[in-house]
Amino acid sequence: MMLAILASSVAIAQSDAPRSSLTSESAARRPEPQRRDSADARRRATRAQVRFEQIRRLHLPRQYSSAPEICDARIGRFCQWNDEVSIRPDEPKKITTARRDLLVALQNAASRSPTDDWITGQRIRYLLEAGDDSTAVDVALGCAATEWWCDALRGLALHEAESAGADSAFDRALAAMPERERCRWTDMSALLDDAQRKRYRRVGCGAREEIAARIWWLADPFLSIPGNDRRTEHYARHTMSRILDGTRAGYDARWDDDLRELVVRYGWARYWTRPPGNDPSSRSVSGHEASPSYHFLPAVTSIDSIPTLKGDVWDLRMQRAVERYRPTRVDQFRELDAQVAMFRRRDSVMVVAAYDVTADTVFAPGPVTSMAVLQRDETDQELFPSGQLRAARGAHVEMMSAAPHLLSVETFNFEKRRAGRTRRVVSLPVIAPGSVSISDVLLFD
Repeated sequence: MMLAILASSVAIAQSDAPRSSLTSESAARRPEPQRRDSADARRRATRAQVRFEQIRRLHLPRQYSSAPEICDARIGRFCQWNDEVSIRPDEPKKITTARRDLLVALQNAASRSPTDDWITGQRIRYLLEAGDDSTAVDVALGCAATEWWCDALRGLALHEAESAGADSAFDRALAAMPERERCRWTDMSALLDDAQRKRYRRVGCGAREEIAARIWWLADPFLSIPGNDRRTEHYARHTMSRILDGTRAGYDARWDDDLRELVVRYGWARYWTRPPGNDPSSRSVSGHEASPSYHFLPAVTSIDSIPTLKGDVWDLRMQRAVERYRPTRVDQFRELDAQVAMFRRRDSVMVVAAYDVTADTVFAPGPVTSMAVLQRDETDQELFPSGQLRAARGAHVEMMSAAPHLLSVETFNFEKRRAGRTRRVVSLPVIAPGSVSISDVLLFD
């Protein structure tokens, strides 16, 4: 998955100071010397960042891209290609050394101005970029800047570190942030197809939250794992978008709405490359997001009722999907072909979901864990499966009411960071009084 900037549309500048930042209420009451010291710390941090980004652009690794000529999505100045998995080149030593110097400069600036939101955000950004997730979490937990922004930074750091608590941190941030900001962060319209977007935009900011809760539930990659990884990723992207606002990142392009939309839809670039060649005037830069990525949002025109959902509403590998995401907990993901059968038991239903990954090289060799979840809707509190199967083949047996439920059979090899799932709506057909029906057929070897 890759972003490529169109060289003809890039504006060049030697420096690019942040255009906006958050301001704590206490800043206006600080003594004048402290204000001057904080302003000086910001200026020094800004210069250090600009210097690093200039060094990065001069030494970007060269890599050939096999991306198609036609964009999967054209957003402003940028062309988006989905589902491209490339080998990440080694980072040049000069970039690594320059980033280390930048982090020292940002740490010094933070010691002089600990309540500066921009400095704190940049520290966490570059720590994550350097792969130092644990220090990023420590910095976020010790954040002394604006309260809601600190919670957002904690959510970002915890999410990237695959640690518990990211959902709660973002919930606190959303509850405390200004209403206009919250409406922007909770707006899902950029992630929806045309039919969904039209209905979604007819309601106001507050009324969208009920619709969003249903969409996030359906888009959750793994219902058997506590929290909603896809929803948390959405807010992590908004946090990173605000951190990047006012900077040039690796593209040497001014931050604008097209970059913001790209980040929200496909995630931020984890590294950048230039195409092979010796043309010193070439400004073409490609940004590479986390890959492989998948399209977890369901492609449906109506989400009001579970019975309207069919088994094929999740097209995880849709090439021109409006959004994509790589789950943080796995490096490889696939759809599974599980056998599902239902048996009527008076007013209840026995659901049998059988799976077999013994011949699947994605999961073997290694320990396999499988879990099954049945939920009626996003408010269903029965979030955890009745049990786990620790085998490469087996059958889950669950009881449910006759009402339609969302069934998700999820199989993991945690050692190899690989996962798969089968997801569909299960329900018994309505039969007329006096008529006869038979149960499903369950096949055995």
